[in-house]
Amino acid sequence: MHSISRRHFLSRSAAAAAALALSSGCATSAPRQESKPNILVILTDDQRYDTLSCNGHPYLKTPNLDALAKGGVCFDKAFVTLSLCSPARATSLTGQYAHIHGVIGNRRWEVPYTSPYIPPLMQEAGYVTAAIGKWHMHRDLADKRRPGFDHWAVFDNQGTYNDVTLNINGTRVKQSGHTTDVLASQLIDFLKQDRQGKPFFAWLGTKAAHGDYVPAERFKHLFDDVDLPVPPLDAADQAGKPAFIRALAKRERSKERGRWGIPPMSSDDIYGGKVRGYWGTIAGIDDNVGRIVEHLRKSGELENTVILFLSDGGHYLGEHGLWDKRSCYEESLRIPFIVSDGRRTRRKTHRIDDLVLNIDLAPTILALAGVERPPSMQGTSLVSLLEDGQQPWRSDFLFEWFNEASNPARMQREIQGVRNERWKYIRTSDEEVPEELYDLKTDPKELRNLVADARHADVLQGLRKRLVELQEETRLPMEARLSPGS
Repeated sequence: MHSISRRHFLSRSAAAAAALALSSGCATSAPRQESKPNILVILTDDQRYDTLSCNGHPYLKTPNLDALAKGGVCFDKAFVTLSLCSPARATSLTGQYAHIHGVIGNRRWEVPYTSPYIPPLMQEAGYVTAAIGKWHMHRDLADKRRPGFDHWAVFDNQGTYNDVTLNINGTRVKQSGHTTDVLASQLIDFLKQDRQGKPFFAWLGTKAAHGDYVPAERFKHLFDDVDLPVPPLDAADQAGKPAFIRALAKRERSKERGRWGIPPMSSDDIYGGKVRGYWGTIAGIDDNVGRIVEHLRKSGELENTVILFLSDGGHYLGEHGLWDKRSCYEESLRIPFIVSDGRRTRRKTHRIDDLVLNIDLAPTILALAGVERPPSMQGTSLVSLLEDGQQPWRSDFLFEWFNEASNPARMQREIQGVRNERWKYIRTSDEEVPEELYDLKTDPKELRNLVADARHADVLQGLRKRLVELQEETRLPMEARLSPGS
């Protein structure tokens, strides 16, 4: 497919969004069918919360995802509990914190099937199950599917953006084309299969928007006219950050980064090119969500399908001098999260600002399927929020990070903390700046560490106490706990 201009893309996207919105209808708030719904999870990679036009992005237009949000629910405050590929994916499938299911880093990938791993539970509930795309929870797939999946079409590790090799039910087959397009086609092929009247549970993991940011040819020049200079470093922000964060920021802008084969983020053309490529891969995600929804509409299955769209973590684009994720500021922890239920199209609200987490995904899927939630799951089903229920909801949550000892280039430390509606408290193993406190109401970009500000001493003490409580509530092992200051 040829490259297209931004004007042409926006015109085409607006028409696609209008058609998709019309296809969703507005008939009734009651379920149209008594049968179990189809359930489709689309899990993107490193897609930060503000990379949707319905979330206010100034350049990136996502008409198909916007239409899903308009026809369903968009969670404004959705987060991962640990922002890294393998741990986040294991959490999404088990409803547990990484310190419980044990996948605490990208170098330890095997999902512990003793955890409440949902694919076999979905099979037992009568679903035909499929995993397509990025798996990233086993170092060597050994040409076999993971337990609980009837259909398996995945790639090893991070895969490639073009001509990816997929393991399709035990046979490795090289594909032709851009990987986002290929995976959408693989999903559609699965949906065309005869399921003998059974509902489907499909898990689609995209490579996008993970580095090295190679959009499909038709999106490569979509943002060429957007000027993107390297964001300046804020001196006060850097002074309030732990030493390892400052070291990472320095490395991102220095030639030292070239030791790992990655250009430094110090040149406008390099920085701008990376950001434009990142956005271009997300444009490809949106385009293919439109393809998938259109297939479901034409096949008559859209009205009995629940689509859950979210990411495995956020991504820095120069904030705090950082790239990648691997820490606990908003750009890293916060994700897009949309739930579109084709059975229910009229709602009191399409945006919800309760604090929801990726540990809530697994219990939500089970609730939608009518499967009892295993007691060892730590997340909570979102169905009550989706149905405008009055269930009491969390007011804060624990986030965490574990040192990637096998990846010293990351210069990482242990991190634990508490985020509530207004405040964030971060405790790290850094000796120089072990604690951080941010008022997200007055300082949403987390530029001013208030730990030493006596005016917020009571808030600080309360959050230190709450960290200890959450460590206990989430069953964080004693030897892994960071003690708050005093």
